[in-house]
Amino acid sequence: MMEMRDRGLTGLGEIQAILEHYQMDLQNEVRRVLQDPICVEEAIACAEERIYSAASWICKLRQSNLKALILIIARNAAKSLQKSKDCMFNPLGEDQDLILHDLEQRSFPYLPKLRSNYQDVIVLKYYFELPNPVIGTLLGISEKNVCIRIYRAKKRIQELIEQERA
Repeated sequence: MMEMRDRGLTGLGEIQAILEHYQMDLQNEVRRVLQDPICVEEAIACAEERIYSAASWICKLRQSNLKALILIIARNAAKSLQKSKDCMFNPLGEDQDLILHDLEQRSFPYLPKLRSNYQDVIVLKYYFELPNPVIGTLLGISEKNVCIRIYRAKKRIQELIEQERA
């Protein structure tokens, strides 16, 4: 993203460049969740719409792991279209080990033990440092739902800590 800034791209132009750069990753992530080609295309369009709607926040990020953010958005767009919640997949994409290691260094050792929808809000909140309204936009959920997921994730982490102490 830094090199995109160096080329003078800002705002929507920068988002377009980001989407072009990560288009294949975005498509692959959606395909991991959905099998139907029509649903895949719809989820990709939804993810792109969410990314554009949060362009001002995404452009402010100076994270080297922008790919993880794109994958989280893509996966959640796909999950929004999916009826079944029994799908088994890597909740943070192929960069999961890097993200989890970084979060463990920031005292998030219990993140891998959380459900994927809790992992996503925790990563967006504490790794990317996004505000709740932006997280809601990116995941296609209400701000209240973001707050509920963060609360439940923290509660689950507290339970895991108590289990470990027992």
